Amino acid sequence: MYRCGNTYQDRPCAGEQQGKVIGSTGAKRPTAVATAVDGHCAQTGAKAQKIMWAKEAGRTEEMQLAAATGAEERKLIAEVYRKRGSSVEVRAAIEADCVAARQRAAQAAALIEAAARLQGQDRPAAAAPAAATSAGIDAAARRRQEAAAHAAAGRKARCDAIAARLEGIRSSQRTGGSAATMDRLRQQQQKTEREWGDAGCQG
Repeated sequence: MYRCGNTYQDRPCAGEQQGKVIGSTGAKRPTAVATAVDGHCAQTGAKAQKIMWAKEAGRTEEMQLAAATGAEERKLIAEVYRKRGSSVEVRAAIEADCVAARQRAAQAAALIEAAARLQGQDRPAAAAPAAATSAGIDAAARRRQEAAAHAAAGRKARCDAIAARLEGIRSSQRTGGSAATMDRLRQQQQKTEREWGDAGCQG
């Protein structure tokens, strides 16, 4: 990756413009991550590396949070600024966290599915009409369990994103700034804390 003035590109700078090569330290990424990263986590890692490049170019966390277009991007920015290391190392760490989170989600879904199957197997055999009714009840219970699990996962993701925004705001407050900046941060904190309460987040 080349830095040409205030822009970044994947080829050398045009003409006689002096460019700076960034984002390539020669360090090898952990093989465990490189072989297990799926498309989603690889994309997240690439976004994290771009955030690191901007950080290395002098952009503060507050500036990147202000330019973010969604909760997921703001959460990723906060996570990147909490990590230490080069852009390559931070990308590898973010991808590893992503892979671990997706594995936990898959395991939780498998446990829910296994519990639903066991619930159906534990029921005694009955006449055909009763069995059909029981199957319908099991299917409805499974749908309710899946809906509850989906809602819980959605709520957790939203709370995690809000928590990341709050942490980013508090970090900026600790850094300090002008009176106008501190007043804006205070307003953002109050708004985000209200959002935290409205979402039913705890902790």
